[in-house]
Amino acid sequence: AVTQLDARQCGSRWPEEFDAVLLDAPCSGESLTRRGEPISERWDQAQEKISALAHLQQKLVSSAFEALRPGGVMVYSTCTLNIHENEGVVAFLEETYKDA
Repeated sequence: AVTQLDARQCGSRWPEEFDAVLLDAPCSGESLTRRGEPISERWDQAQEKISALAHLQQKLVSSAFEALRPGGVMVYSTCTLNIHENEGVVAFLEETYKDA
């Protein structure tokens, strides 16, 4: 089956349906550097973007976890080094779902 829907709806649409879930979350991409563009030029915008992305990632990881069967495996992936988008999202998951 091919589906097109907002991934924040997966958990409510397919509760405990999947043995495995791969969440390649949209992120700020801080680990990727743009050639010729000093990072300081993007820093002010980046802080707002990171906060918004971390909030979106929390919704996505919640939905993904709710779609996962008990005992299933979830892989959470980003291409950033930012603690708010990585360890922060994992901590949110563990605090929200004690069985995570």
